[in-house]
Amino acid sequence: MSIGWVGLQQRSIDPYAPVDSDIISALTAAIASTGRGVCSGFDFSINVDDSKSLDVTKGVVIKDYVVIYFKNNFTMSMDVDTNAGVGESYIVLDYVFEKKLPAPYAKILVVPSIGGYDATRHIILGTITLDGALNITAVNFDNREWADLFSNKP
Repeated sequence: MSIGWVGLQQRSIDPYAPVDSDIISALTAAIASTGRGVCSGFDFSINVDDSKSLDVTKGVVIKDYVVIYFKNNFTMSMDVDTNAGVGESYIVLDYVFEKKLPAPYAKILVVPSIGGYDATRHIILGTITLDGALNITAVNFDNREWADLFSNKP
């Protein structure tokens, strides 16, 4: 089953600015001066009923100065939602802002830690380790990209 990314999220862009505007929110810029990072949520745990699935909590991230709020918890299946293989893989938010209507939506992906991460598209939310059968054997948040004001989180 594929995840319906559109229904899971809200994106916050200046509603009064024209679609081709370069206006960014001063508040967003203060929270994430680099225009990117996790603010809260996006905790991952191995699903107790299926070790090939990852339970993900709702969360807020800033990417390209856009606040993206995933408003519901969801489950990702490694059989469907990954192109990663055995070993360490990154869980990333994939989003690129474009001046167009309808605006693009973000999605959560699992990508190989070597050759799969693209800093222009992705924010690292965490790392998982997969065995040969795509079972998740470990979850790690050491390399999470926090927004500036949240960079001292544990």
